[in-house]
Amino acid sequence: FPSNQLREGNVIDFIRNNRRVGELRPAQTRSSVTRLRYLHAPGPTTAVSYMSVKCVDAHKNHHKTKWFVPWGPNHCDKIRDIEEAIPREIEANDIVFSVHIPLPHMEMSPWFQFMLFILQLDIAFKLNNQITMNRTSEKSLGMWQTRSYYT
Repeated sequence: FPSNQLREGNVIDFIRNNRRVGELRPAQTRSSVTRLRYLHAPGPTTAVSYMSVKCVDAHKNHHKTKWFVPWGPNHCDKIRDIEEAIPREIEANDIVFSVHIPLPHMEMSPWFQFMLFILQLDIAFKLNNQITMNRTSEKSLGMWQTRSYYT
């Protein structure tokens, strides 16, 4: 303002407006920093689909002492589909669905803080089978740690 136009009311309004602009600047800076953080942050979740391998437990209750590894040098005895089990006389209780996590050539790290698994079952049945009420399905989860990443 030119000095001859300064009045008491104008000076107070000028100071108030400068304070408001000063108050907006930190808020604008915070929001721009937050925007930058969101641009460079990883996605909150990643979904990886795994297809289980149908392993055969030829020895009854052998699964309590042996791991059914779906791939690798000591992989399990596999079947491609359920129809292959009929000529080999494999019962339903002898089939173990095995999934190895992570996939080959990937490794786990301490950065995996939480993992959520959703098991989706596609059940095939024949209409001429006897249906019994109150059937149960047994599920067990085995964890096998190959390396320790914590010191």
